[in-house]
Amino acid sequence: MNVGIFGIQGLGWSLRLHEARCGAAAAATIETAAPATPAAQPLPAAGLVQAVKILAGHVDPLTDASRLDDEDLLKGLHVTREQVKQLIEADAETANEVMRLGVFTWRPGSSGDGPLSVAMGVGPGDPGSIVVKARPERLNSRLLRHLGCQEQRMEMEQISNELPQWCNINVESLVEFGEDFRDVARRRYAKLQQLTQRLTANLVAGRGGG
Repeated sequence: MNVGIFGIQGLGWSLRLHEARCGAAAAATIETAAPATPAAQPLPAAGLVQAVKILAGHVDPLTDASRLDDEDLLKGLHVTREQVKQLIEADAETANEVMRLGVFTWRPGSSGDGPLSVAMGVGPGDPGSIVVKARPERLNSRLLRHLGCQEQRMEMEQISNELPQWCNINVESLVEFGEDFRDVARRRYAKLQQLTQRLTANLVAGRGGG
């Protein structure tokens, strides 16, 4: 006699049949369901360490950016060609963020021996390039003084490792007409601080979990 779990004749077989059917349906659902999106791979420890070292050399997460003067802000935002290359090798996403926040220099002209130019980073361009922006440097003209920033794409190899002397930099040329360089630079500096803090926290968490 087939007695079910509730003491009713035949219910045990019916229950098993029901469970078998449900199990088959569930299995079919699992097989036909879309595959789960793979979790984002963590940044390799070596790349993370390198990225943190580079950023920590530019900004101190504990510094109050509002207390920094224009020259210190510019120095903190200036990123060299070698550092950009190292960041790209360490982590492309971090490198792209730095290209959006940093200040970059280059020497215009085919010979590459002209005076250093300075511009704000806009972000990555085509592979192996960066987009920067600045206003015409000759702001003594009333017409040019009101012009906005012009974007320019540069190859990574065109970026310089040098920063002009402070007395030779016109920070007004780095921001749009009507903007204040200090306000723009402080916001960028603060975002670099946040990026440094986030990467440092990931590094500590990774080491703690290993």
